[in-house]
Amino acid sequence: MKHIIVTSFILTCLLSYSAKAQYAPYGNSFWQDLSLINPAQVGYAEQAVVAVGSRQQWNNVPGAPETQWLSMQSSFAKNNAGAGLRLVMDQIGVNKMTAINASYAYRIRGRNGTLALGVNAGYNQMKTDYQLLTLEHQDDTRLQHSDENSQGLNFGAGLLYSNNTFILGLSMPSIMPVKGKDGEAIMGQHIYGYAAKIFGDKDRIVFKPTAMVNYGLGSKMDWEVNGNFLFKNVLWAGVGTRSLDAYQASAGMRLMDSMTLMYYYEWATKPPSGLPLNTHELSFRVDWNLFSFQKKSSTIY
Repeated sequence: MKHIIVTSFILTCLLSYSAKAQYAPYGNSFWQDLSLINPAQVGYAEQAVVAVGSRQQWNNVPGAPETQWLSMQSSFAKNNAGAGLRLVMDQIGVNKMTAINASYAYRIRGRNGTLALGVNAGYNQMKTDYQLLTLEHQDDTRLQHSDENSQGLNFGAGLLYSNNTFILGLSMPSIMPVKGKDGEAIMGQHIYGYAAKIFGDKDRIVFKPTAMVNYGLGSKMDWEVNGNFLFKNVLWAGVGTRSLDAYQASAGMRLMDSMTLMYYYEWATKPPSGLPLNTHELSFRVDWNLFSFQKKSSTIY
């Protein structure tokens, strides 16, 4: 009985928190492939890229958020354009979200940098399955719906300015929110702004500070800052914070200069349930030359 009450309380906190945030799957490893939040990023590496990631949030809480993602992209037209596909699956409690999107970016080269204009289009689905709940009273009429589905098309756009040592991005990957049966948005509209800068020599030590702002229309604004070091173009290490509500540490390795494996650990300082909440995240990325005009990228993502 006590376990049911505690689990129900935690799920209530999680679902309430999710409703306010209006579903926008997000993770630390999105820095490994920013095309997940900005279509203008496709083609930025001027190579073919495949990246996967998994985020297990609040691992000691039943029904806590879990996110998996896969992205594929490549530059083409002599690196003047890019295209990609991405799949994001996110689950919290009884709610499961799946998003499939295709992205295209056109790159305008200037003397001091490159401006990319990107668009994305795709399909989002939200499924609610009440059968996943463990109920004390199985005949509760309020939860007898076996499942509920909401789906809709999605469109987004973004801008990116970059050179070999700096990126500045602005995007809105979900211009059209997906609404539930009651007409309330369950996958909301979020605006992302971010920047990153490279200092140092990648053959010795590189310092890469990053910053991001995430504003959900109708909800609060979150921000994030990180400091990352790359040693001998092989080992990554970094720390950061998200709105001072959570702190992060990361470590990773570049293998054969074409593969990157990253691990992220995050602990929340102000969890909604009052319990110690830790998050683990893992990502893997591979870059290679798919076309003859592509070459080993000088950028450090």
